[in-house]
Amino acid sequence: MYASVAQAFANVLAAQQTVSLNEQLVDLAEDALTSVSKLVDSGATPAVEKTRADLEVAALRVDLKVARRALDASRAALAATWGDDRPRFEAATGDLGAVVVPPETAAVRALLSRNPMLGRWQREVDRLDAVRELERARRIPDVTVGAGVRRAQGVGETALVAGVSIPIPVFDRNQGSRAAARANLLRARHQYREAEVQLSAQLEQAYQEWFARFEEVSELRDSILPSAEEAYRGVREGYQRGLFRNVDVLQAQRRLFEFRLREISALRAYRLAETEVERITGTPLGSNANAATGENR
Repeated sequence: MYASVAQAFANVLAAQQTVSLNEQLVDLAEDALTSVSKLVDSGATPAVEKTRADLEVAALRVDLKVARRALDASRAALAATWGDDRPRFEAATGDLGAVVVPPETAAVRALLSRNPMLGRWQREVDRLDAVRELERARRIPDVTVGAGVRRAQGVGETALVAGVSIPIPVFDRNQGSRAAARANLLRARHQYREAEVQLSAQLEQAYQEWFARFEEVSELRDSILPSAEEAYRGVREGYQRGLFRNVDVLQAQRRLFEFRLREISALRAYRLAETEVERITGTPLGSNANAATGENR
């Protein structure tokens, strides 16, 4: 349940940021269209520039509509996790952008034993092992000890008599019950191992996705986004000096926002993978652990 809510919440945060970015991009494109229209009217630039700006605004408005629909769907999905048939909130508040370096692979794999499913199987194995030991103990016959007094007729003497009775297990050594208990134990051990292998594969996949998305976010923030922002500023300043066309500004602007949208997508994927690792290991990790404890790493 926790994983479903956490993932739905991350989807809403990502959708909200996507809508916000698309709104900014539409506003910038509309401002650019106004500027180009004035230039076209004054004869300072060809009319085709206005046509290109018109197309850019139209395309971005479509993107904004799609993003808003996606936000509505993600809000409904989040509300459904707590049993509401429709969202009764305006917006979700949270920090999608917080990322931390995932723990080492070995440390994460060591947490697999905390998985609730494996815990249930381990308890079942322990129970069936105890049953097997009980059935093994029952193969040894019970010893019956008796004692009494006997009087010898004729001589008038009384004697204490003791006896021990040990059944001879010729036909029944509890073999059937012992075989059944052993088979049940082996079956449970096999099912435990099968569940462990499946969960281990799921954990590996989720962990690698988690780490890959962390690296993607880091690269975007450290290198790609700063370069894209610098390129956009350069083209915009060059356009004001007559060195570039309006279409060049629009292209640089769109490229910058594509990288920003990619960052949001990578952050969403990072959060989903992190939550999946936590679900499999049954342990709070990474940024979610920090959010729960108030710690920074």
